[in-house]
Parts: sequence; structure tokens; C-alpha cells
Amino acid sequence: MLALVALGVVYVGVGEYLRIQNNIANSRATLVQAEASLAQVKYDEQGNVVDADRSQYQRAMSMMQIHTDSIRGSHAQVPNVYPFVGGGLLAFLVFTVMAVRSTRRS
Repeated sequence: MLALVALGVVYVGVGEYLRIQNNIANSRATLVQAEASLAQVKYDEQGNVVDADRSQYQRAMSMMQIHTDSIRGSHAQVPNVYPFVGGGLLAFLVFTVMAVRSTRRS
């Protein structure tokens, strides 16, 4: 029974890891879109954004900032998942060995 609980902990850890990786992939895709949008912005002779493209520029820069921060935050969360996976696997092995030993003695 305890071995199954340990596998459940591993499952939660792996699920969280996959969720984090999915968030990173989505943020990267959005960054590519924001970069493409930014490439379409026109500039005047002094290098300033043309008034007609200012809102597009601000939206693209805002999206880039938000999703860059999201990727940084997601990368910071990844090490928090490792104890769940590693501890769950270790507990699974220990409880499985204990169960096998107890059935051999009986």
C-alpha cells in the first residue's frame, strides 16, 4: 500500500514537471509571435517608433516582458519537482523491498 502512495508522489512530481515544461513551451511560442510582431514595427529617421505602430510596439514589448518573466519563474520551479520524483522513487523501492521481504518470511 505504501509503495502505491510513493508511486502517487512520483506521478504528482512528473505531472508538475510536465506542466512546467508545457508553460515554458507556450511562453517561448508567444515570444516568437511577439518578436515577429515587433519586426513589423516601423521607425522614423531618428529611430523612434512611428505613432501608427506605437500600440503594436508596446503590446509586443509587454508580451515579451511577461513571457520572459514566466520562463524565468518556470525554470526556478523545476528544482522543486526533483525531491518529489526522487523521494517517491526511493520510497517506492524501499517499500517494495520491505513488502517482498515480509512475504518471503511468511
